[in-house]
Amino acid sequence: MPQFIRHHVNPVGHSAWAIPILGGILAGLLLALIANYLKESRWVASAMKAAPVASIAADPMPATDFRKPVRYEAVIANWRQYRSANPPAE
Repeated sequence: MPQFIRHHVNPVGHSAWAIPILGGILAGLLLALIANYLKESRWVASAMKAAPVASIAADPMPATDFRKPVRYEAVIANWRQYRSANPPAE
């Protein structure tokens, strides 16, 4: 008995490739998130091992004692010079 290939019985849509591609993308994102989480957890674990040594070493400076970089002071000085030469119109 001859067999006939019937393409019209179960037509495959044009977007049949979309589901496997989306599944692959989702699986890749999930693996990337898991790898990132594992990397961060290892970093935190190593930081916690080193925490007692770092706390004994030196006290950190308070946030108010930090000095702004020189470039910002130069920008402020340039702005003051510009304002003194060109007063704002009121």
